[in-house]
This record gives sequence, C-alpha cells and structure tokens, in this order.
Amino acid sequence: DGVRKQPFYFSPENRPLLYFAGLWFPAIGDQPAPQCVLLTAPASETVREVHPRMPVALSGEMLDDWLGLELSREDALDCARSIDYTKHTVSSRVNNAQNKDSSLIEPTSPALDEQMQLF
Repeated sequence: DGVRKQPFYFSPENRPLLYFAGLWFPAIGDQPAPQCVLLTAPASETVREVHPRMPVALSGEMLDDWLGLELSREDALDCARSIDYTKHTVSSRVNNAQNKDSSLIEPTSPALDEQMQLF
C-alpha cells in the first residue's frame, strides 16, 4: 500500500545454520559496557528486492578462520554472496515484541494479514 512496510522471512537454502560476522569490543577504561557490531554487505539478488544491505553470513566451515582472524574480507564477502536465500511475506504481527509464537514465520499474504484488513 506504499505506507506500511511488508515484513519478510528469509531462510538460507540447504543450510541448517548460519553465523553472522561481527566484531566485539570489550569495555575499556570508563566505557560503561562492551560494544558489538554486525558486519553488513551489499544485498544478494533475493535480499535486494527488500533491502539494499544484508548481514555478512558465514558458513560453519569458515567459522574457525573468522574467529582466528585468518579470513580475509574478500573471502567473507564471497561466502556471504554465495548463500542463497528463500523469502516469503509474514504477518505484521512480527513487528510487536509481545508476539512470540511460531506462527510469526508462517507465510501469509498482505491481503490476508488480519492487521491489514479493514472489514
């Protein structure tokens, strides 16, 4: 409808688990808490239809290299680009933190979403 954003569920094809590349910075001196950041990259074709960026996802085979500081930037980006995703629309109920049931990831149609129906 151009006013509300449609939520999507993304899932990697043929991979049961992914790891997101990130950096962790311990609290030093008078800093109140440690900090962390997830690394992002330009989105793959499937993700780009929804958003221009995506997290840098790593396969389990690359995890030790990432944690051991032996994985190059290009290798991490190549891995992220090589992961194929499927996507489907989900209910806008996913936008409310009080909703925690498994139906949040079930496919839905924007026209059938109970929060979007007026009548």
